[in-house]
Amino acid sequence: MKDQWPLQMSPMRGAQCPHEPAPAGIGDDEATFAGSTLSRVCSVCGGPEGSRIILAEKMYGSGEEFAYSMCGSCGSLQIVSVLEEMSRYYPADYYSLAGTLGSRARLRLLVRRASRVLGLRVPRLGEDLESVLRWLPRGKGRVLDVGSGAGILLRKLQALGYVCHGVDPHLSSDAMSQGIVLMRCAFEEVHGEYDMVMFNHSFEHMSDPHGVFAHARTLLGRRGILRIRVPVVPNNVWDEYGTDWPQLDPPRHLFTFSMSGLRSLASAHGLVVRSVEYDARPWSLVAARAYRDGRRLLDLSPEDLEGSSADRSSTQSANEAMYGDQVRLILSLDA
Repeated sequence: MKDQWPLQMSPMRGAQCPHEPAPAGIGDDEATFAGSTLSRVCSVCGGPEGSRIILAEKMYGSGEEFAYSMCGSCGSLQIVSVLEEMSRYYPADYYSLAGTLGSRARLRLLVRRASRVLGLRVPRLGEDLESVLRWLPRGKGRVLDVGSGAGILLRKLQALGYVCHGVDPHLSSDAMSQGIVLMRCAFEEVHGEYDMVMFNHSFEHMSDPHGVFAHARTLLGRRGILRIRVPVVPNNVWDEYGTDWPQLDPPRHLFTFSMSGLRSLASAHGLVVRSVEYDARPWSLVAARAYRDGRRLLDLSPEDLEGSSADRSSTQSANEAMYGDQVRLILSLDA
């Protein structure tokens, strides 16, 4: 399966805010886009276009179909035409736009903060948060979360003493919430200096990978970290389930990167790959089976998405073999 669809697509410019007009779609051969004529070359590595596939929207079950292509060189996938209006694919119940940090969770974080200050045994806070803290100065620093949604991860970091900003074009408005600043705007409009700029399953939603990397580089302090968490191809779920792999998520995911493509991006912008961790979760296998049976992701409960012991074992094995369906990538200006 992983060699069945060598694909690719057309370059795009700028993360779009929903209140601004998005660019017109790109035609089959080439099109004028934001004043530029674009040809069908890979927006990630510049390689030639391979074959194309049609992917259907399955998270909400609309069934709308979208053309994607895979680069014949790096293997990254990209959408062929960006829609004129993307905001309707990010409704108010989209998972990243809802949620608050409860008092019990804040208490755990305050205990963690006090323990670090006093030199006591530090309670663990979960793999995702721990993976962020490993790369931050202890108890201080500035963090920008790109595609922050309601800012759940930032609320946790703020409770630990960090200055936290979030940016997301799909927020309803700018906000100050529980000590964090949430900005409704394009990433390119953000300025300042940060100890960490992170993309937690947001980079694949952005239309200009090179533009994003170039701007992110300007935001990093001398020892700043760029943290990217994204789905990747090839992987075990893609091999088994093909277009039912849920992390394709058309049309919200404009790209699905390969590790080759991500390394190419980093190199092009003078960034060093410090760490690559495969951290796939069992939910992807569960959702792939549901999609194959004609069900939506939203039909599955949190308990369903935990998967069976066989799912968990298969996912762990894929991660250990560096063949899981998502990675945490740490980049910096130097080694």
